[in-house]
Amino acid sequence: MKPLKIIEFSYDPNPSGVMGFYDEDVPGYVYVRKNLGGYERGLIVAHESQHAKCHETKCKCWGKSSNLLSEYHAFCAELDYMCSHRFAKLIWTCYFRTIIEALKRYRANRIWKTHFMALARVCRTKRFEKCAYSHKRQHNIIMKLVSEEKR
Repeated sequence: MKPLKIIEFSYDPNPSGVMGFYDEDVPGYVYVRKNLGGYERGLIVAHESQHAKCHETKCKCWGKSSNLLSEYHAFCAELDYMCSHRFAKLIWTCYFRTIIEALKRYRANRIWKTHFMALARVCRTKRFEKCAYSHKRQHNIIMKLVSEEKR
């Protein structure tokens, strides 16, 4: 896969608060919102780069009517990014708070149902559980939100 170019944007192309996106009509580019913090930017780049990788390698997840598997791959890439860096506990705390807020936002808006389901699936993995081991309170909140997926 060729290296991706990262384009920063300051406007919100979608009123839902998008932090980044990959446009399959313009391969080779990942778009990331300006003024993100370092770890946050890394998460967005990892997420959108995974979409690009799935598209360019013709992964079975790409081009389906439901993008559940594509979003699952992208959220796994975020977790891989977090696990591959030796971040301080505070950064991990921020990451888990971000997940809690995302689950709440996705659950409240039916447009994001696929994102909610994909992120919930990642949160149920052994790898996620292992990473969340020292953040029991936040892990419990996340698992409560994830269990509401079935409702």
